[in-house]
Amino acid sequence: MAIHVIDVGNTRLKWGVFKNDSLIERKVFQSTKEWYAFADSLQKEESWVTGVVGGNDKWLAEGTEERNIFQASTNWTLPIESAYETMPTLGVDRLAAVCGAYAKYEGASLIFDAGTCLTIDFLDGEGVYQGGNISPGWQMRMKAMNEGTKNLPLVNKIFRNELLGTSTETALQGGGFFSYMFEIQGYIRHFRSLYPDLNVLLTGGDAYELAKYLKLEIFVEPDLVLYGLHEMYKTHYD
Repeated sequence: MAIHVIDVGNTRLKWGVFKNDSLIERKVFQSTKEWYAFADSLQKEESWVTGVVGGNDKWLAEGTEERNIFQASTNWTLPIESAYETMPTLGVDRLAAVCGAYAKYEGASLIFDAGTCLTIDFLDGEGVYQGGNISPGWQMRMKAMNEGTKNLPLVNKIFRNELLGTSTETALQGGGFFSYMFEIQGYIRHFRSLYPDLNVLLTGGDAYELAKYLKLEIFVEPDLVLYGLHEMYKTHYD
């Protein structure tokens, strides 16, 4: 039987379906209307596994009648061990990304989820989640400079080749972009100095664009959370 996996983020929903541990189809939805129409076409007798960020359950308000829904939780039996001290406060998307890394890669993994926020999580080579950090995402950095000051405008995020801006607009764009890039590169260099064979995984909405500019070996995994939710479900219910 197929297992439908749903990753509900802050601004979009990602759906995938697994058969025999393989992701055979996936879609991304930007609106609830589009998602409701699609969800209504899915077979009701098949199981759904969901991961919802920040109580953002409007996506599941319709089309879930008579569905066999499993809401992923940090208190499930997990495929990994965890050193995180406050598991109930850990976002299920972060946990799922770590479980996805465990399912797909051997050895230590450093996982970046580049979305509304930038999350950084580390799984050691023994399969123990050691924790991570959260910082502003790319667009959030741009908004913070505008909303936290009186005179700085809100500018669009943009990838820049020139390190230094030559106008207020390009200075803001460069500050947002390069602070984002240098932060990620700094984490990679630190952990690679400790774990030379480290897997570096990049997921989230900005993943592909960021990968063009990172000059270090990384793997772009846009569906890492889907794989992790599926792995969590298998471990807890099998």
